[in-house]
Amino acid sequence: MPHSYPNLLSVSFFFIMLFLVLSSLKFIFTNK
Repeated sequence: MPHSYPNLLSVSFFFIMLFLVLSSLKFIFTNK
């Protein structure tokens, strides 16, 4: 059994955070 599951979980969490930051920045720039 490979031990790459926690790494995949952290990568998916990182992508979720990146998506939230980008969407909030987009919302701020469109609201200006």
